[in-house]
Amino acid sequence: MEKFHWDVRMGGGSSSHYMGLIIDRLKQGENLIVPSTSQKFIQALERMVIEQMPELRKSIVRLDAKTTPDLHKLLTNPDEWLAKHPVRLLLLSPTVESGFSIKLNPIKHWFDREMAYFTNLDTRTHIQMLSRDRSNCPRDIFVLAKGAEAGSARGRDPIALLQMRKDLANETSLLHGAGRIPMTSQGDIWNRLDAEFSARSALSSKYMAEYLELELIKWGHNVTQVDWEEVRLQELADNKTNDAIPSKELGVIFKKTKQTILEEDNKILFDADGKAIKVPQAQAILHSSSSRFEQKQQAVKCLLHDQLPGAELTEDFLMKVHTEHNGLYLKQCELSWLLQYPDLAKNLERWRGDRSPENHTGI
Repeated sequence: MEKFHWDVRMGGGSSSHYMGLIIDRLKQGENLIVPSTSQKFIQALERMVIEQMPELRKSIVRLDAKTTPDLHKLLTNPDEWLAKHPVRLLLLSPTVESGFSIKLNPIKHWFDREMAYFTNLDTRTHIQMLSRDRSNCPRDIFVLAKGAEAGSARGRDPIALLQMRKDLANETSLLHGAGRIPMTSQGDIWNRLDAEFSARSALSSKYMAEYLELELIKWGHNVTQVDWEEVRLQELADNKTNDAIPSKELGVIFKKTKQTILEEDNKILFDADGKAIKVPQAQAILHSSSSRFEQKQQAVKCLLHDQLPGAELTEDFLMKVHTEHNGLYLKQCELSWLLQYPDLAKNLERWRGDRSPENHTGI
């Protein structure tokens, strides 16, 4: 029976220090596997690494919703694929299913280290992602703590959150046009729900790190809490590196790169013809691992048309209610609306019943 005893280092803080470590270690010749709950993170990281080290372009593999349909052989037999295609950086998202497993190479580990980046999801998912590589290579884990900085717009202060999101109140009129929310105090309701959503997200992040550490210890792994800024500075000193990109600069580059990706994805969503398909077909597309990203964006657009009939799905509106939060924002708001307006809940259930798959003829 295989025994796994990992040496794990965990920490939060600024992600720019952690990204700096990834880039530094690649420059030092390490082969890395980076499992992440954030697809936007690995997409942005890939672009940043290629920008810094263009020679690695062909030895970087990213497995996420955009790439998995083209990498079927890697997903079905990763060891055989890796033996033929040397990889310096393997980026994994939750899109990779639980059956994906990289066995222990008897001659040499495929990867020198895992560097996980977790921002959401549950502890079980984190453990599964850390276990994709069956070797005992060291594991480093960055866990995003959104409420770490007091007074930050990303913290749990509702005042700061309300100020940051106030512009969303104007968009609520679109939802009213769909018959989803009464006009009375609609702006106040929208802003308060947004504050609740962000605060809940921050609190969840705090507990996420605690639960993951407890679970790793329970399974017998050695866990050490670290400051990633200190780790990076120490490694740069040990390797006598003088040309590393400052973490602050990396943070700026990452923010711009991620925003570019969001805008690209949102443009695909905006251009998608969601009315060309029906709801059952859209649901099937979203649940299929072989669906391409453009198909999934079309499916999302179809469901948004169905969920918000009458609303004008502008690029700005799509960015705010879907793309920025991967659709979670709208789901959280809907739950709160239903709790506040029970009559609306009854009507919505009846409305959904009329649109359920069994009431559709054909796809």
